[in-house]
Amino acid sequence: MQWRSSVGKVWYARLRRDYYEYFTDSGFHPIDTAIRLRPITKFIIEKHILSNKN
Repeated sequence: MQWRSSVGKVWYARLRRDYYEYFTDSGFHPIDTAIRLRPITKFIIEKHILSNKN
């Protein structure tokens, strides 16, 4: 599966209902430090990344 190589290596921040930003390090959002980055999951990859491919 494609998503397995990303789990544990990618973090994300949900900024709006359908807008996510992705990062390669944990911690806080680099601009809005009140937003903690979350580890990527299979669900997020399948629903918000793979389903949006053109």
